[in-house]
Amino acid sequence: MKMSYRWLTRHLPQLPEPAQVAKAFVHLGIEVAAMDPWGLDYQPVQLARVVERRPHPEADHLHLVEIEVGADSRASVVTGAQSGAPGDFVWYGPPGTRLPDGRVLATAEFRGEASAGMLLSAEELGFSHPSDGLWVWAGSDPIGTSLLSVLGGADTVFDLELTPNLAAFDQSAIGLARDLAAYFRMPQPQLPKAFGFGQDALIGMVEGGAPLYSLIVLEVDNTGVSPLWLQTLLAAIGQRAISPLVDVTNFVLWDLGQPLHVFDYDKVSLPIRVRNAEAGEVLVTLDGVERRLSSDDLIIADADRALALAGVMGGQASAVEATTTRVILESAHFDANQIYRTLRRHRIESDAALHFGKGTDAALAFNAPTAVVEHLGSVARARASQRVGEVPSAHKIAWDGDRIRRLLGVPWEDQILLENLEALGFHREAHWILVPSYRPEVQALHDLAEEVLRVYGVDRVPLKMLSGMVFPGHRSLADEHWFRLKTAWAEAGYWEVITSAFSAASREAWLDPDEVEAIAIVNPLRPEEHQLRRGLLTGMLETVAANRSRSDRGLRLYQVAPIFFRQEDRPVEAQQLVVVQTLEEAEVRWPKEPAATIHDLKAALQWVLARVGLAEEFYLGPSPAWPGWAHPGRAIAIWDRQNRRRGIVAELKPSVARWFRSRRLGVVVLNLGDAQTWTFKTAAIQRPNRYPAAVRDLSLILPEPMAYGDLRPWIEEALRSVGANLSVDYWLADRYTTSAHEASITLRFVLQSSTSTLSDKDIVAVLASVVTHLRQKDVKMRQ
Repeated sequence: MKMSYRWLTRHLPQLPEPAQVAKAFVHLGIEVAAMDPWGLDYQPVQLARVVERRPHPEADHLHLVEIEVGADSRASVVTGAQSGAPGDFVWYGPPGTRLPDGRVLATAEFRGEASAGMLLSAEELGFSHPSDGLWVWAGSDPIGTSLLSVLGGADTVFDLELTPNLAAFDQSAIGLARDLAAYFRMPQPQLPKAFGFGQDALIGMVEGGAPLYSLIVLEVDNTGVSPLWLQTLLAAIGQRAISPLVDVTNFVLWDLGQPLHVFDYDKVSLPIRVRNAEAGEVLVTLDGVERRLSSDDLIIADADRALALAGVMGGQASAVEATTTRVILESAHFDANQIYRTLRRHRIESDAALHFGKGTDAALAFNAPTAVVEHLGSVARARASQRVGEVPSAHKIAWDGDRIRRLLGVPWEDQILLENLEALGFHREAHWILVPSYRPEVQALHDLAEEVLRVYGVDRVPLKMLSGMVFPGHRSLADEHWFRLKTAWAEAGYWEVITSAFSAASREAWLDPDEVEAIAIVNPLRPEEHQLRRGLLTGMLETVAANRSRSDRGLRLYQVAPIFFRQEDRPVEAQQLVVVQTLEEAEVRWPKEPAATIHDLKAALQWVLARVGLAEEFYLGPSPAWPGWAHPGRAIAIWDRQNRRRGIVAELKPSVARWFRSRRLGVVVLNLGDAQTWTFKTAAIQRPNRYPAAVRDLSLILPEPMAYGDLRPWIEEALRSVGANLSVDYWLADRYTTSAHEASITLRFVLQSSTSTLSDKDIVAVLASVVTHLRQKDVKMRQ
């Protein structure tokens, strides 16, 4: 935000020099990004008198003008302007003058005639004037007067960085002046008096989004220009003068912090209504954009149509033109949260929206019109007016000086605390602190403590070493489990990536869109991120595509992160593991490395699960159905002990892999759910076994509806008696349905002794024990 020193002195005439003001801003918590002089470029511009004017001998549209710029100083200038007769006073820019648009004047030659500088129009100097030609000066200033002195001298412009908590009340000259008055112990600046509203029938219905609303019908002459002092203040902060009506409303916005809007009276059908838009209602705003409104948008409307987005931007249908003679001035206090949602929804960051969206002073809704009428002066006359609502009474906070001292850790007495609060405009009444209307964000005692600290100074807080019990931080049990899982994948040679938790239905449409219901975001940052992700695979594959567009090196990526979905009208957050690996050779690397296969990815998953002690929680096996993106001949399902499919190890179909700039891609998708569901175990470190392992397959026929997971407890019980020197590992190797519609599975056993080589007799004994236990469950050997 830019604010000029001269503007601040309108509220605080005794303000110290700009350097001290900058220090005060920093003390008050307002960052001064820059402090630049303003107006020095106007110093060379001088008031000159036209002595002689004659046509250019070689150009019909040019004139040679001789001017007097001092008692014994004259200059000859070539101009194309038709104004500037002998005896007129005009503004002259000698060579070396820098104009607001960046041009630097010099001595130039036009058709053989030299021109030492330039005679200037008001527009070329950044100001507004009734005539389009030279700026003919009607004042009584002597020849040679600098334009800078006419403008009031040089100024200093502060470029301030306002944090959100300060922007709520410091987005205006009077707001900044209040803070400076508290720091320098000056009287607080005062608002103009409330406007004397009538009871004319201008306003119809007003809904809850506008607790205070007022309208004034003005007859205006909008063809003139604003006074030079007002144009100068606006120019210093980067605002260009346009017309008296626009300039005054802009001035009140930056002076008092109250946005105003003006409707063309002849384009509106009274009474005005403040209501929520109907879903799908259309409004063409002043920027020419046709906007389709939501039922959450607050609008200003007449009996026929929407006129404006309340507190954000007006509409073209009721816009004021240069020939407008009757206007309706709107001054209101809108709900900050609703206005902020509207500006974010429609991406309109107008000055009015940024003020209303952070909160405004409720009292200004009825006080600001007084300033407008006063500054417009004779060019405006009020013909009708009406207001709706009453300014709320002051918010009260129970006084507790001891609590403030504890919050700040200071020994300051109540007198010091109250003096600093009163300097900011707060008042004590018995055991209460009355909060002024321009500080609506102050709601509790800790807010008062912050205000005392801002004014009295952080540097006054005594230094004190912290004391107390200190406990080292540690991860929760769930975080420890996920950390171990991530570490294992990193040990396996995979890179962790972090993708956005936001997604869109269009990005996940290729996946399984109907598998779970997405959770929509009410106020998304971007339209393409309007819901929470239902899975990690989309983001992971987009990461692959981004990397492959820059290099064809192989990728081995993983992510363990939460996903979000709705289940039985209840939002659910669950953990998911996704691993992506390219299954192709890199073309640019030499020597070439052999391409990985889907079996390598499957082996990595089994190693990681064993590493974190989850090998017994999951098993791999066939599935009756596969996702549409998985290659059916190169996929295997991941099942848990309850025979629920928890994920998949698969190669993507080539057509899908090409979407992500790859020829072959392998993926692991494992829905982990809650960390408390699994028993993570620490893998034991064992000495390598020097004896060979024996591999045997056992084919079984299962009765319906038994599945592999139902057999595991019986197999484990049979293996408990094999002895400590013998290790047995097993998994599901195959599964199919026989011609008699019986489920048949093949289990693969790997047996290894730590003391000797196993004989066939030892192996048969182990498998016989397993078969004996399984027969108790009506499981038969397949012949």
